[in-house]
Amino acid sequence: MYKIILHIKFIWVLLGCLLLSSCAQVGNLQGGKKDETPPKIDSLISTPNNRTNVNSASFQLAFNEWIKLDDPINKTTISPPLKYRPKIDLKGRTVKFSFDEKEILKKDVTYHINFGESIKDLTEGNVAEKPDFIFATGPKIDTISAQFRVVDAVTGGFLEKIKVEMYDNLEDSAFTKELPLYFAYTDKNGLCTIKNIREGKYHIFALDDKNQNYQFDLPTESIAFFDSAFQVQKNIEKPIFIKLTKERPKTKVINRTFVHDGLIKINFNQEPTNLTIQSIPQKQFYTFSKKDSTLIYYKPDNEAWKIVINAENQLDTIDIKRIEKKNLPAPKFQLLEKSLPFPTTIQPYEPIKLTFNLPIASFNRDSIVLYADTTKSVKLPIEIKIDSLNANHLNIQYDFGDSKLYLLQVAPNAVKSYYGTTNDSMFIQKYNSLDKKTFSDLIVFIDSLNPNYNYIVQFLNSNKDILNQTYHENTSKAINSYHGLKIEPYFIKIIEDVNKNGIWDPANYKDKTQSEYIFLKNIEDLKANFVIDKKIQFFKQDFVEEKVEVGKRLNIKN
Repeated sequence: MYKIILHIKFIWVLLGCLLLSSCAQVGNLQGGKKDETPPKIDSLISTPNNRTNVNSASFQLAFNEWIKLDDPINKTTISPPLKYRPKIDLKGRTVKFSFDEKEILKKDVTYHINFGESIKDLTEGNVAEKPDFIFATGPKIDTISAQFRVVDAVTGGFLEKIKVEMYDNLEDSAFTKELPLYFAYTDKNGLCTIKNIREGKYHIFALDDKNQNYQFDLPTESIAFFDSAFQVQKNIEKPIFIKLTKERPKTKVINRTFVHDGLIKINFNQEPTNLTIQSIPQKQFYTFSKKDSTLIYYKPDNEAWKIVINAENQLDTIDIKRIEKKNLPAPKFQLLEKSLPFPTTIQPYEPIKLTFNLPIASFNRDSIVLYADTTKSVKLPIEIKIDSLNANHLNIQYDFGDSKLYLLQVAPNAVKSYYGTTNDSMFIQKYNSLDKKTFSDLIVFIDSLNPNYNYIVQFLNSNKDILNQTYHENTSKAINSYHGLKIEPYFIKIIEDVNKNGIWDPANYKDKTQSEYIFLKNIEDLKANFVIDKKIQFFKQDFVEEKVEVGKRLNIKN
């Protein structure tokens, strides 16, 4: 009898283990199809959608299968936006949404609550299908929708997760102090659609909302706005184009570094548009600026004096009180290029550029010689110039021939620095000029410019580096020529300089000025030994390029 009881207990334990094991196997049977069906709203037991005259503080959405919530607060979009954070809870298959008890819903407005990708099925994580809830606080559901596309005003690239906001309060201060009436986020293609809009007049803004308060209140936030309000009466199906920019902050000095005796480096928070540097009392000094930094070279002495920096009317003063007490003398003056045992390749249309570590004050022409070959038998007539943009560069200009070998010789003491020191070693280098027939010329004709504005025309390489820049004032046409181009992609960039300050300016909401128009046109059909004509007709809406037959001036370089 005792053995029978033990056998019965063993059987019950075994059955219990099997039952627990089967209960633990949640998911698909081995070899079965993966569940890819998204959860769907069960309308029979959910709060009815598209209701009117709603004032209730909560609603619930029931689904046809077990679900889970994935960061619902951050992934749920509510338009009009709420002042207080709502409560989103899950109980089994049902999502319950509750407004904060302090929330006051707007009158006669349609609310659109989009849960995005926050509701998923429990096993496979399939996102719920269209988990939207719509209701109106007034007698009707508003049905107007509007589409927008947001791009970077400089690059033209699509911008994601940018808020597009619509204000029915047309006061200028609304964008900086109040919540919008409607809003939506852009997707990866810069597109968004604001739905359930009521008919009316709206100011439209775009905002890269850094602190997520819907308001333009931080200098780091990029914005876009329109000069006037939009009257919305029907669906806007063609996306409204919006260019986003960050306002230009006030220029200021952020760092001052005494590099060595006679050299100060100034760093600004951005590239100054209008920079003047003076000394008190008047002293001789040399400056070199590149982007957001400026080098100030001066000759050390025992006098105390000041440097006054005026960057866009922002003043900064540096006291020079024999800083050289740090015992940091200027470095030895030398050529940065080193003589190589093999020829260096040069392009036929560009000078040989010698780079020194300090600014150049003067040079001895007789001590810098270019020979037609390595035997030094033929001395060539060359033009030597200190680079007007960077005094550390010495340019050796000559009409270099096709596939020829040259030899450059720079004798000791040939070049004198700003501090009066000279190079102390001989520099000898061979150069091999490339064949002119492997390059192309480009002539760009730009038409239909507005003579009331000025224009900056930049020629860029494939990395968007500026190779050439010209400035055109009060004209309706411009012609730019570019010679000795490698056969590779280039860009023509045209900036409409409305305020005529010589640089591109972003939008400014306080001044109600829009970002200056930028256009970027790719140039891809260059051909070796050809002169290519390009005609670009300037329109703010678009550019129309009239292509000239490639090679119509075949071999004109010969």
